[in-house]
Amino acid sequence: MTNKKYLLIFVLSSLTMFLVGCGGGGGGGGSATIPSVTSVAYAGASQVKTYSSGAQQSFDPVSSAIAWASDHITKTTTYTYGDGADVPPFSVALRFRVQGLI
Repeated sequence: MTNKKYLLIFVLSSLTMFLVGCGGGGGGGGSATIPSVTSVAYAGASQVKTYSSGAQQSFDPVSSAIAWASDHITKTTTYTYGDGADVPPFSVALRFRVQGLI
């Protein structure tokens, strides 16, 4: 009976020392600071977020919508991103010059 008692004390003290050594078992000793988004920019179809830590992350759109203007020349593409942001529509006017043969 005495051996079991000492074994239990040994296991509990070893476990206590392990938990104290690794920060209490809570994933580390310090608290993590989550960086905030300081700016959002758009480069073509990509959304680029800059964080307070200086890191940048690029995101591709999750969907896009295409609309043609009544002039049948101007094409407008609206991109939607995972965070729900819609980019202001990006329009491209396709201009063709047709020259006749004389």
